[in-house]
Amino acid sequence: MILETAAMSATTQISWLWLIPFLPAFGALINGVRGLICKARGYQAPSPKSVDIIALGSMGIAFLLTVVAFAKLFTLDPSARSLSQNLWTWFDLGGAKVFGGLTQTRINWAYKFDALSACMTLLVTGVGFLIHLFSTGYMAEERHDGRYYRFMTYLNLFVFSMLNLVLGANIMMMFLGWEGVGLCSYLLIGFYFDLNSAAIAGKKAFVTNRIGDFGFMLGFFLLFMLYGTLDFDTFMGMTRHLLAQPHITVFGITHAPTWWFNLIGCCLFVGACGKSAQIPLYVWLPDAMAGPTPVSALIHAATMVTSGLYMITRLNFVYVNAPVALSVVLFVGALTALVAASMGLAQYDIKKVLAYSTVSQLGFMFMGMGAGAFTAGMFHVFTHAFFKAALFLGSGSVIMACHHEQDMRNMGGLRKKMPWTYASMGIATLAIAGIFPFSGFFSKDEILWKVFEGWYTEGHTLNLIAWVMGMIGAFMTAFYMTRLMVMTFFGEYRGAGHDPYHLCKPVEDHHHDAHAAHGHDDPADHDSVHGHEPHEVPWNMWRPHVLGHLHLGSWRHGPGLVDLQGGSQLVQGQGLRDPLPQPLPLGSQQVLCGRVLRGGHHRALQAAGGPALGL
Repeated sequence: MILETAAMSATTQISWLWLIPFLPAFGALINGVRGLICKARGYQAPSPKSVDIIALGSMGIAFLLTVVAFAKLFTLDPSARSLSQNLWTWFDLGGAKVFGGLTQTRINWAYKFDALSACMTLLVTGVGFLIHLFSTGYMAEERHDGRYYRFMTYLNLFVFSMLNLVLGANIMMMFLGWEGVGLCSYLLIGFYFDLNSAAIAGKKAFVTNRIGDFGFMLGFFLLFMLYGTLDFDTFMGMTRHLLAQPHITVFGITHAPTWWFNLIGCCLFVGACGKSAQIPLYVWLPDAMAGPTPVSALIHAATMVTSGLYMITRLNFVYVNAPVALSVVLFVGALTALVAASMGLAQYDIKKVLAYSTVSQLGFMFMGMGAGAFTAGMFHVFTHAFFKAALFLGSGSVIMACHHEQDMRNMGGLRKKMPWTYASMGIATLAIAGIFPFSGFFSKDEILWKVFEGWYTEGHTLNLIAWVMGMIGAFMTAFYMTRLMVMTFFGEYRGAGHDPYHLCKPVEDHHHDAHAAHGHDDPADHDSVHGHEPHEVPWNMWRPHVLGHLHLGSWRHGPGLVDLQGGSQLVQGQGLRDPLPQPLPLGSQQVLCGRVLRGGHHRALQAAGGPALGL
């Protein structure tokens, strides 16, 4: 028997669909090759403006084409709303013995643009373009040291991989994008690869995802053995035929069709746990904060972490016939939502709070999938993409303003200094907390209701347990996000030495490494650039480990001098118990008790090298 591999549903061919994923690929290729040629020949790196035009231009055009294709869907009959394009035969498997007989299968490089992939493509290109745009300002220092072209190349390549994942017409195309985003996440998380912490975080993400990918491959190998094809439309057309079989024998093992679907669903879910950071494979996501903030926004909001959810929704015909697999998805999602939210309560790094928040919100999405509410789960994917992107980009603005400080204990009082950032993050916080009438309320409420309905109408005890865990996780979410906003924007700024609540903490060693990577290792550089008088110190230039400006002698002795004879001052969170014998001129340095002190405009005195002063 030769199994038919033709598509079972009506579709409309479109000749330019390939441009949507390939435009970012062209942007990555052009910027990457130009940069490598310049580096090999000893030329100056490509100008940042030209890199911007290529990277942002390719993303912007891809988004516009997606909007056009999305509009075209509405001109089609609801039963045939699908656009497709078959570019070429990727490879021919030849004869393969599978369930039901012999199959001749060709794997095509083909794209499918239906309602599900259209929404995901709009999300990836739209939010991705905004993150690219934000990067042009956030990566201001990398624009001048030759690393900028490499960063934008990785971003474009990441989007190309994600678009292949969501637009692929068969599971091999999905797997190509699946592995592509894994590679790009390794490159982006470890962008500052000269830092040990970033290199370790990149490797951790890569290795953890390989564990999940092993389960994913087992699942789609079993799918091929059952269906004899890898095409999504054919999967859906043949499922009813497979379920009608009394039993299925694969590799000499005979079981009912539902047993095989449960096995496939669990294997595929292992892959989803890796990509979408569910217990126990969530450990890579918080460490992904080692990359630049735009990377965090891109990975956590709209792209890589949604891969597992998209895969389950695309293969929903497997999961609706796999009750055990759905129960596993429901329980793991609920457990992740609760545990990750509890971890978010104890974080002080502003990006770590948002990282654990992402893990928790992904758990909510999987709860929806496990309850059979695929639409509700995908709804939360979209609402989360926007408010989490706003939160990450807002946190990037805060971090830049605080001179790459990420510890919320060293922030505070930024509400009046950053009103736009405060307003945008405040709205996003209301959304993620599930406050009516913001978007997060509707999507999260729909998921929790569908989970509760499974117990209320069908009596499933697991649904009740998952609902209780989800409700606790939802209240925790509201608490830790309110805590983030209060510590960051309310009260008084604690980074300049004024610490009435004793929250200010020494800057950790890895913060020093990060400052060096961003080119902030020499205070004198900033003094010469900004040239502010001491009484004109801009709020956003104070570092958490400078001496308290409320007690600085320079306020009394005039410009150019920093006098510590007034008493105990804070240096990196510790008191300077012995005063300096004389004022320290700006730009000069002095050795005191084995430590080098430097005089500067906006950082006053700083311990250069080594831990905080203990004098």
